[in-house]
This record gives sequence, C-alpha cells and structure tokens, in this order.
Amino acid sequence: MQVQDNTHTRELSSKAAMAGWAMLCVALLAILGRILSYPLNRDENMFVSVASQVGSGDLYRDLGYNHLPNLAYLLSGAFALTGTEHYLLTGRLVVFAGWLVAIIAIWMIVRRLELGVEAFFVGSALLVGNVLLLGPSGMLATNNFLPLPFVLFAFFSLLGALDSKKPRIVEAFLAGSLVSIAIGLKANYIILAPAFVAATLLAPASRSLRHRLVMAFVPLAVGGVVGGLPALILLALDLEGSQAHTIRYFTELQTAYWAHEDAEKVVGVRGKV
Repeated sequence: MQVQDNTHTRELSSKAAMAGWAMLCVALLAILGRILSYPLNRDENMFVSVASQVGSGDLYRDLGYNHLPNLAYLLSGAFALTGTEHYLLTGRLVVFAGWLVAIIAIWMIVRRLELGVEAFFVGSALLVGNVLLLGPSGMLATNNFLPLPFVLFAFFSLLGALDSKKPRIVEAFLAGSLVSIAIGLKANYIILAPAFVAATLLAPASRSLRHRLVMAFVPLAVGGVVGGLPALILLALDLEGSQAHTIRYFTELQTAYWAHEDAEKVVGVRGKV
C-alpha cells in the first residue's frame, strides 16, 4: 500500500512539474511577443544607435553616450557577430536572451541550494510576473533589464565561493567579475558591491578571517577589477570625458532637466529615501 502511495505521489509531482514547465514556456513566448511588439522608446536611440557606431569615434566625446560602456559594447558585439543591419530587432532579441539567461540562473541557484523544483517555479513566476519588468524596463533594448542575469549568476558564483565545506576561489573571482559587468551595464548596481564584499568577509563563519580574505575577498576584488576593465580603461584614457558623460550628466544635467519638468520624477536624495 505504501509503495502504491509513493508511486501515486511521484506521478502527481511529475505531472505538476510538466504543467509548471509548460506554463513557464508559454510565459516566455508571451514575453518574446511583447518584447518584439513593444512600442519604440526614445531611450533605445541612445543605446542602439550608439552601439551601431562603436568604433567610428570616441564613445563619449563623438557619439554622446551617457552611461558606462558595457551595453554599447555588448550590443555592438551582437551586431558584429550576426552581421545584421536590423539593429533594434537584434537589441530586443538580446534583451529576450537576457530573460532566458535569468531563468537559467534561477534554476542553477535553486539546484545549488537544493531547494527543489517548486522553488524554481516560484522564483521564475516572480520574475516573469513582475509588473515593472513587463513594462518598458524589461521590454526595451536599454540597460534596465540586462544587468539582472549577470547579478543572478554572480549570486550563484558567490554561493559556491562561500561553501562551508569546499570554498571555490575561481567562483569568487567570477562573482566579482559578474558584479562589475552588471555595474558596467548600469551604474546603479554598484550598490551590490558592498554586499558582496561583506559576504566574503563574514562567511563562512567556520573559516578563519585569513582564510576568507585569501579564498574569497581577494579573488572577488581581482575579479571586480577584471570585470570593470572596459569602464576603467575609458576612465584612464579620458578622465574628463568619462566623468562628464556619466557622473556629471546624471548628477547635474539630468537632475536639472527633471527639476523643470511637470512629470513626476524624484530627483532629490531626501525624496528618494
């Protein structure tokens, strides 16, 4: 009787998993359709147009780019790899690829934490059902969504680096590199850096501080420098231009612009808090 009950439970679990995979596939297809049919937005002009011109002039002084360089390089690489002239379409497909990679990252995190397939479907549902990401943030060929897959894989690598039984120095390096790549896509993600640093200094508690420094913190820092090389190189070559088109643009020009607009936009630190 017990054997029959266990068999029945496994069959129900298998059917539930198949239903979950089917629903996830349908959701991803719906997201693909939404991405490809979403109205054109002026923000895409900055990213897609500049990416199509990478190599023809200075990223900041000639092309007028106003972010850290990683997305321009990523889209430019995709254009060169495919040989396409359909730049916007390719950019939107890169964003959809980011959704797929994010789902894969969630799967790998769940596997590493041994949480079961139910946790994967919950995590995936929270992603594909996120109202904010189903709007312009997750549909357009901009730098709003694409840092997320890198952050999720950085977290996956960090879990391996902080494993109490067998910490992995390579994964600490990868975690640092991936966080820096995410920051290079959108500077806001710099808020993650202190959290990752704190994790390598505090965990695993069973290891000595020296061990944490050597096995996790140092490789994390080295990986962060390597992952940040695109932005660091531009900064070294043209400090004034890089600062003017990134830091000063967002702290001065953009703030002044929105301060004189009627649209609701929080620009002050107090308001944001």
